[in-house]
Amino acid sequence: MTTVPVLPANAASSATVGQLFDQLGEHLEAELALHRRLLALTRAKQRHIVGGDMPAFSALLQQEQAPMAEMGKLRQRRDLILKAAVQVLALRSERPLLAQVVEAAPETQRSALRRREGELRGVLEELRDANECTMALIRQSLSFVRDLLGTLVGDPAGRPASAYDRRGSRPGAYGEGRLINTRG
Repeated sequence: MTTVPVLPANAASSATVGQLFDQLGEHLEAELALHRRLLALTRAKQRHIVGGDMPAFSALLQQEQAPMAEMGKLRQRRDLILKAAVQVLALRSERPLLAQVVEAAPETQRSALRRREGELRGVLEELRDANECTMALIRQSLSFVRDLLGTLVGDPAGRPASAYDRRGSRPGAYGEGRLINTRG
């Protein structure tokens, strides 16, 4: 993404407005590329969780840090562009929304901006769904580990992990339903 300074509020010529919306279009393309990269990382994390490859999962978490920091910078940059657009177009909004600014764009640029906005919205929805799926996979994995530990060492409160021990009988005082004696 090329860094073009945000135009001053008092420069409201048609060339300036066109430049501002060109800048917004380039910015949306940069956001779209970044979110697609994050989506690819999220899907890769899912594959590693399912495959049980925790070192690769951890490596992906590290790789994700730079795009996340970049996302914060892009968000700040978008806010500056939107505020400049509100000033140049004399829109009334303290917290401008992308959709409001896109609708105020010149007709020649509006359809391209709408397309980019729609693509960005779609990728963000996919990313949200993928992140929710990843969280569910992590919760399920942790639940499996907790259940496995409960089966192996029993409940910390002294209750048996199940109603039956490994021989199929009710646990008694000897063993308390545990497969591993952690008391020594």
